[in-house]
Amino acid sequence: GFKTDFSCRYLDAPAANRDFIATREFFPDRVSTSIRQKTRWTAGIAFQGTKSLGWAGGPIDRYFLWRDRRGPLNGVLILASLVLLATYLGHYFLLGEFPAAARDGIFPYLLGANSIQMSWRLLVRLHTTERIYGWRFALLMPLRWPLANVINTIAAWKAFRSYRASVRSGQAMAWVKTQHRLPAGFGTSFVEEPALARAEEEASA
Repeated sequence: GFKTDFSCRYLDAPAANRDFIATREFFPDRVSTSIRQKTRWTAGIAFQGTKSLGWAGGPIDRYFLWRDRRGPLNGVLILASLVLLATYLGHYFLLGEFPAAARDGIFPYLLGANSIQMSWRLLVRLHTTERIYGWRFALLMPLRWPLANVINTIAAWKAFRSYRASVRSGQAMAWVKTQHRLPAGFGTSFVEEPALARAEEEASA
């Protein structure tokens, strides 16, 4: 029964930077631990969450539940899209043209619409990453994005296997803990009191 709100709040940090109020924890920086972390999230959100909570709520609630729980399906679609892309490119290099299915009908329009949405999503991620971490980190985003897709796909498969084994055996899924690294200076305040007061005034306004 509580109301919820998506709020973007920040403190005025030194050197005219914005210190956003958010969870402060680095995602694992190794592929193996990243997959382990994502596997646990996917298993809990997509499989255990669906079993425990179902699809309660109105259309908006169900839409956001769907957004959270579509991870395993995304993994399947990513693999299918890569196979399709390789097939079409192979057809082009061998025969000098794309298959008729890629040139006719609704496919070109779907490809264009998806390309626009993907480009917009990447631009938003680039902008928000630059806003918080700077251009050096933002410029690496196009390289991290494909790797993140690979990690998500592997994690979705491992989560599905773990959940299926749990259902078949009747035993609860094992909790796999991932070691985390917190940012330097975590838990210490470096924001001056006037800046904190301004942020509180903005939040209350």
